[in-house]
Amino acid sequence: MEQKVFLESKFGKVAGVLSLANADKKSLIFILVHGFESSKDGITLSAVNKFFQSLKINTLRIDLFAHGESEGNFADLTVTKAISSLNTAFDYLKSENYSKIGLFGSSLGGLVSLFCSTIQNPKLLILKCPASKNLGDLICNGWGLDPEKWRENNYVQWEEQNIVRRLNYDFYQDALNYNAEEVVNKIKCPILLVHGGEDSVVPVEQSISLSKLIK
Repeated sequence: MEQKVFLESKFGKVAGVLSLANADKKSLIFILVHGFESSKDGITLSAVNKFFQSLKINTLRIDLFAHGESEGNFADLTVTKAISSLNTAFDYLKSENYSKIGLFGSSLGGLVSLFCSTIQNPKLLILKCPASKNLGDLICNGWGLDPEKWRENNYVQWEEQNIVRRLNYDFYQDALNYNAEEVVNKIKCPILLVHGGEDSVVPVEQSISLSKLIK
């Protein structure tokens, strides 16, 4: 059974889909978090959700700020606002009396999940190619953007699949505050880290470095 939810947050409504494979709120439920420019209905989260459902594990996959059906102007996106979206999802599940919450995050969602885990204490954290540091530079490299022009103009703009995206320089500055290597040792739950060696956006070296700091 699937149910759409729209959750009130500090930065506007957060959209999600609750997929229930069983009715036991004491069983494990996973929050699934997508990457930059993706959504709860993207290829990665759809595949992961299908896998968890086959194991009879409940999920809540969400759209981060300004992605998918969640509110917000994409130009105003920051890591801080994305973390707020995920905290809202955690608070919702806790208010619904779910007691065993796991977390899956991909790319940007991996970074968001790492920092959220230092606050929310999930039972298990799964990271797929997490952008664990230097996110602004990773986006510049992956999307062919000039960081100096981004700073000078106070925004950057590009087109992908006939969609014109604009992102304010606040994103780059805000991302400098989020280096997962500085906080990963605060995470108490088991962590599964998965990263392809030929990732063209997030270098696998980031995850190798991060893995050495995981308790």
